[in-house]
Amino acid sequence: MLANHVSYNRVVQQTMTKSVLRYVAAAALVFAIVYTYHTLIRVNPTIVALTFLLAVLVVSARWGLRHAVFMAIVATLTFNYFFLPPVGTFTIADPQNWAAGPASDGLEIHDLVFGQHAG
Repeated sequence: MLANHVSYNRVVQQTMTKSVLRYVAAAALVFAIVYTYHTLIRVNPTIVALTFLLAVLVVSARWGLRHAVFMAIVATLTFNYFFLPPVGTFTIADPQNWAAGPASDGLEIHDLVFGQHAG
């Protein structure tokens, strides 16, 4: 009977390890997208933003809201740093980008929150 018993600590540790690995995988996916579009293929920022959105939605569907919100924050920061002028800073020079950033983040979070409740 004791051989079939799984300790609570082992289950929690396995769950925590799995969760941390998912956060690392979400961040790695963001950096893979940045590397691809910043180094290998030059595209406009709209394509990058839509790729980030698609990746965040996939992570949300597979792993849940926490991992997707983390990924959305990392994607927003890397998008700002690597693709919005002036590139290489967290400063946004164009006022249109100030309006587009929070609006797209709000849409992502709205889709994540209400997408979780729909399914």
